[in-house]
Amino acid sequence: MAYDIKFREKVLSYIDKGHTVEDAHKVFEVGTATIKRWRRLRKETGSLQDAPKEEWHKKIDPVKLEAYYEENPDSYLFEAAKHFGCLATAIFKARKRLKIMHKKTKRYVESCNLKREAFHKLIRALCRKVVCTTSMNVE
Repeated sequence: MAYDIKFREKVLSYIDKGHTVEDAHKVFEVGTATIKRWRRLRKETGSLQDAPKEEWHKKIDPVKLEAYYEENPDSYLFEAAKHFGCLATAIFKARKRLKIMHKKTKRYVESCNLKREAFHKLIRALCRKVVCTTSMNVE
């Protein structure tokens, strides 16, 4: 939980008046480690303002990933993984986190009736051969 800077100053001014960290802990109900961290922060920086959090990416920079997929929209996961030097699952999770969708449209193609009839004829012919050879008792 982040405490307000005014509250932090109030706690540290209480300690500066001669009270101990334990007294401040009991009065303000703040952990002693937190109070000590505030004292160290004030000593090092002169302020009680926390340092801003930097964006941190383990391996894949989101901006670079988006740029990569703009240039290579049809690339496979393993190709992108090779480009970024990581595993395909890392690319998958990064794309999911960034909501980069890669859907391929499935189009319905009418089946060819001539090919279907030819296939059925072939199956019937094979079935006749199997029936003929099993009905003959060749010993």
